[in-house]
Amino acid sequence: MNKEQFLMELQGHLSVLPPEEYHELMEDYEAHFAFGLQNGKTEQEIARELGDPYELAQEALRERNTENEHVYWSNPAADYSFSQPSSQATPLSGLPAAKPRRSATQTLAVSGLFLLNLVAVPLIFSFWAVVVCIAIAAAVSILSPVLVGLDYAFGNGFFPAKAYASLFMVGIGILLGLGCKPLFKGMLSLSLSYKNWHKRIVRGGQQNES
Repeated sequence: MNKEQFLMELQGHLSVLPPEEYHELMEDYEAHFAFGLQNGKTEQEIARELGDPYELAQEALRERNTENEHVYWSNPAADYSFSQPSSQATPLSGLPAAKPRRSATQTLAVSGLFLLNLVAVPLIFSFWAVVVCIAIAAAVSILSPVLVGLDYAFGNGFFPAKAYASLFMVGIGILLGLGCKPLFKGMLSLSLSYKNWHKRIVRGGQQNES
């Protein structure tokens, strides 16, 4: 299953969601494909890693308590191609109108997340800073022979000890670079997961008040 087939099937299962939530979910899965392709994976490999679109859609619907909503959204004229805009979706007729939603639970959820973010966000940025520092150290170490060459070119003389040290630093840089890649992927996954969890908590506060 390639990207287009995966997203098309997922779109069909998620068509009951309101357009805003639908677009956010589809953008998340598009981002997964984009990130995987940047890391040399094929569309088929990414689709296998994500899992069955039907099960993913059911999980998303359960998390958002869609089965308890009073209004469902669909577009009967849609052919569920990936280019079909969900903003054209209209409420199904004959269903009772949704009750007005209160904001008390949402306010509590946002307040709790704000307090959590006072600790979590600086911590995440700190981890990102560590990853960036490791990447910079790896790049500088790998380029150390170039620095030795420039030093020699500017008339500071050639010292074998510097040359051997630069080769040693190249080895260190390669090891740091190899270690930096999984760290970068892990931090990116953690950041995306935290963002999505953040959204689910806020939406949960909205839906629990319906």
